[in-house]
Amino acid sequence: MAQDRYTEVTKESWFKRLGNAFKGILFGFLLIGISFVLLFWNEGRAVKTMKTLKEGKGIVVPIRADKLDPENNGKLVHVTGKATTEEILEDSVFNVSIRAIKLKRVVQMYQWKKVVTSKTKKKLGGETETVKTYS
Repeated sequence: MAQDRYTEVTKESWFKRLGNAFKGILFGFLLIGISFVLLFWNEGRAVKTMKTLKEGKGIVVPIRADKLDPENNGKLVHVTGKATTEEILEDSVFNVSIRAIKLKRVVQMYQWKKVVTSKTKKKLGGETETVKTYS
């Protein structure tokens, strides 16, 4: 099987490179500002979650897994026990059957592997020429 190839040649002047550098600087400052807002928001959420968990720890009611008590309706409960079942789960596509609580199928697909080779040459006047070959 022959490999498909595509070659792309791009040229960039010195002024365009300088303009892109300034755009990158401005974008960087914008990202720094956004990061402070997101950090403040995330820390506030963390404090709220900590307070909620602390409150829940104080009102939780431990119960046994083998006994239901209507008195616990509407309360925050904590149950521990062994999860068992007699049910047989099947996956007919792969002809698998097993006694389990959950059966999960994970499907993966692989596609093309792209290889990019790039050569950059500096030209007179600060211009750069980039030749990229995709295969």
